[in-house]
Amino acid sequence: RWEVTVAHVDGRHWRVVVVQGASLPPRAESCGTSVLGSPARMDVVAVRELTPPSALAS
Repeated sequence: RWEVTVAHVDGRHWRVVVVQGASLPPRAESCGTSVLGSPARMDVVAVRELTPPSALAS
């Protein structure tokens, strides 16, 4: 599980929670081997908009 901050050029920011799982159905990687198992899959499980700090806080 990762928590990352995503920023837009217009100043908006979000805290995003990402989890890693396995892609289904299982399949060989592009190199043709099954040793590696299923490719990883990244899923966003939560998004929360971050509010800018108040001007009064400074």
